[in-house]
Amino acid sequence: MISYYTGSRRKNGDAHMFVDGEPLPLRLDLQRHSPDGFEWGYMGSGPAQTALAILAHHLKNDALAVELHQHYHHEVVARAARQLWSTNTNEIDVWLGKQLARPDHLEIRRMS
Repeated sequence: MISYYTGSRRKNGDAHMFVDGEPLPLRLDLQRHSPDGFEWGYMGSGPAQTALAILAHHLKNDALAVELHQHYHHEVVARAARQLWSTNTNEIDVWLGKQLARPDHLEIRRMS
């Protein structure tokens, strides 16, 4: 089953993330990049928190999500459109496949 992760902004600019229409947990329990919430479209603490939350939900493996989220932050979340943004499990799996194939990610391959 494909899940869809979508980000939108309220009129005041606050960013919100959903997975299949339900609020995505921020996952501050894993790392506290951005207690203020989700963000995307630039390099920063909010986009790092978004990357971590998406990967933790998708992977169902907190340690692997923590290990990979900064790469996902830099390569995907920071490059997303600022207003509306979405991704899905297929797109995440394609990105993950590329990461796991990298020779410098031997430890990550062991965790998956």
